[in-house]
Amino acid sequence: MANALAVSAAFFVAMLITWSMIAITRRTGVVASPDHRSSHSRPTPTLGGVAIVLPAIGWAALVRHELPVADAILLGGSIVAAVGAIDDIRNLPARVRFPVHVVATAAGLWAMQVGAVSVFGVTVPASWPL
Repeated sequence: MANALAVSAAFFVAMLITWSMIAITRRTGVVASPDHRSSHSRPTPTLGGVAIVLPAIGWAALVRHELPVADAILLGGSIVAAVGAIDDIRNLPARVRFPVHVVATAAGLWAMQVGAVSVFGVTVPASWPL
């Protein structure tokens, strides 16, 4: 029952933040204009990720002592969220976003205290970028 209540609360908080962000971005003019990266054909309010990130970060902060993945969300997820918000406002190139995502992933693995990660048969220590 408590889990269902937490999920319901997160859903309603996300809805409220979404409506707020739409109003704020329309009022301030922070909208995404259609370009080659877009899936939309007219200017669209941005910063919608805030409505997902804030409840997720709040949840992770509450359960961080119980679940190792919560630390990964707090550290790595916060980095990805920050670069995503900046990208929404300033339209960052992939050469900036990609390395930040790699570092955020490594930071998340480090936060979870994962010893190593194997990708396509190559094992890399999770602490390699630190």
